[in-house]
This record gives sequence, C-alpha cells and structure tokens, in this order.
Amino acid sequence: MQFVKKITTFLKSRSRLDLFLIKAGTLVVAYYMIRIAFKFLPFLRPVFIWARKLISQVILTGSEWILELMG
Repeated sequence: MQFVKKITTFLKSRSRLDLFLIKAGTLVVAYYMIRIAFKFLPFLRPVFIWARKLISQVILTGSEWILELMG
C-alpha cells in the first residue's frame, strides 16, 4: 500500500506533459513486452493479430467519424 501511495504522490506532482510521456512510454514498453511474449508463445499469435486489427479498425472508424463531422 505504501508503494501505491508513493506512486500516486509522484504522479500528482508531475506536469501534464510529464504524465503524457509516462503513459506513452508505459504503453510502448507494454506493447513490446506483449510482442516478445507472443514470439515465445506462437499459439497466441492469432490473438495478437486479431487485437492489432481491432485496434486499427477502432482508430479508422473514429477518424472517419471526425472527418465526416468536419465535412
């Protein structure tokens, strides 16, 4: 519990840019860790491919919606 309290205090004292960079860095590291895990567990590769396609589709749909909204 003490560890969580220290992390919370640390994050509250950071600027918005710092928080963005911390979150982005964490996501990049998590992505590469998942890629490495799927390299050693080839039976999970279809799940990883499906997840990438799903994320791409969500981004494309959101972009399409925004572009239509802008005309």
